[in-house]
Amino acid sequence: YIPLIFMGEEYGESSPFLYFVSHGDPNLIKAVREGRKSEFKSFRWKGEPPDPQSVDTFFQSKIDWDSRNRGKHKVLWHYYKELISLRKNLSISSTSDKHKIRVCEQPVDKVFVMHRWDGSDEVIVIFNFNKELVNFKLNIPSGKWTKMLDSADQEWQSSGTELSKTLTAGNKYSIKPLSMAVYRDVKRDSSS
Repeated sequence: YIPLIFMGEEYGESSPFLYFVSHGDPNLIKAVREGRKSEFKSFRWKGEPPDPQSVDTFFQSKIDWDSRNRGKHKVLWHYYKELISLRKNLSISSTSDKHKIRVCEQPVDKVFVMHRWDGSDEVIVIFNFNKELVNFKLNIPSGKWTKMLDSADQEWQSSGTELSKTLTAGNKYSIKPLSMAVYRDVKRDSSS
């Protein structure tokens, strides 16, 4: 599916997205303010909720486009660009054939391995949704799988990956917590 990215999510925007309005009718403004206060009571909100009619509320919600060129925002921005590049350049991204995708069963809870193929293009994506390092035996189709992306790499401000540059079916591997990696079968890669 087409990825949907919301309000600076692709670089980790830190400005809140507050509800704001610009109404001219004083009765409507009063009703909106009272409605927001009532709604926030159910959230056990402490203090006054942001005033939706206030210009300050609007300005607090403005995104800072320049932050995508600094620090951790820049890293996340480049990570998203890398993911989008993979999506654009792998032919499997353009197929929606559900018969050319499967989740390989793993003996570890919260570790999923997706195998996807189309013509000569074939990829494996490993996801670890655990909050700790996981060791597991990899049940994937045979082939020589070469890493294309690993969210645990230091490049993405992680502590470094445990996964090797290549995968072989039946071998044991370790994957970092809350991470994912993409591999491609190089023997089927027509550009090799």
